[in-house]
Amino acid sequence: APSGLTVVKDVMTSFIQDAGKQLIMDPESLKDPEAFAQHLLDLKNKYDNVITVAFNSDKIFQNVLNSAFECFINFNAKYVVHLRNSGLADMFKGDKYEDLKRLYDLFRSVPYGLVIVKDAMTSFIRDTGKDLIMDPERLKDPEAFVQRLFYLKDKYDKVIETAFNSDKIFQNVLNSAFEHFINFNAESVVHMENSGVAIMLMDDKYEDLEKMFSRVPYGLTIVKDVMTSVIRDTGRQLIMDPERLKDPVDLVQRLLDLNDKYDKVITEVFNNDKKFQIAFKSAFEYIINL
Repeated sequence: APSGLTVVKDVMTSFIQDAGKQLIMDPESLKDPEAFAQHLLDLKNKYDNVITVAFNSDKIFQNVLNSAFECFINFNAKYVVHLRNSGLADMFKGDKYEDLKRLYDLFRSVPYGLVIVKDAMTSFIRDTGKDLIMDPERLKDPEAFVQRLFYLKDKYDKVIETAFNSDKIFQNVLNSAFEHFINFNAESVVHMENSGVAIMLMDDKYEDLEKMFSRVPYGLTIVKDVMTSVIRDTGRQLIMDPERLKDPVDLVQRLLDLNDKYDKVITEVFNNDKKFQIAFKSAFEYIINL
């Protein structure tokens, strides 16, 4: 004969499964994925509390609960996440941080639940990014293009911080998605380069550049490449200017000033980043060898 605990466990399993099935089969519940996710979360929290209070957090009963909810989510998570106008995409578009947090908490409670959310988030961000990258109207204005790119990055950074508990998995997803659609169209990198980086460098707005471009993948690489071009062009203009060549002492001093200026920038603004140092050295070798 089965033991008392086995009977209780079987009855509890049956009861939880029936409660979940009623929720899943309710057509009204399925019309609202956000409410559906909340109902599932409430149901799990309810039995988490029962197991804690009545069964001293017994692992057997906890496994029963986890198994039942893993089954529910595996069968219904993609529905909740992907449903048009009500699932994850709508939550992102509408900055619905509480709903996203509810979804995160629910799916985190079972194995592989967050993988489904992660994959859906990756797909949504890539699609949104491609719309931006491939929009010919947006590509006509490099500055507006880059500002829109920064806006999207900040938007999803806030989602991850506010709703997803700054989860590194999702931060990696975000960075990977941005890398994907930045590389999807070569013009996007060109537009980032043409978005005023050179002007900001010439105007000594280094801190602004660092703050802006460190927010997106490859951003600082673009700043580095433009900086290299600015140094080379400035050095070439100095060396090729017949008037400057009449005064070698002044020419050398101006080149030293140029060197000191960007050496200070790399030290104070870009924290002696090795990539910037290498680019800086390469730019001056180019000037010297002209």
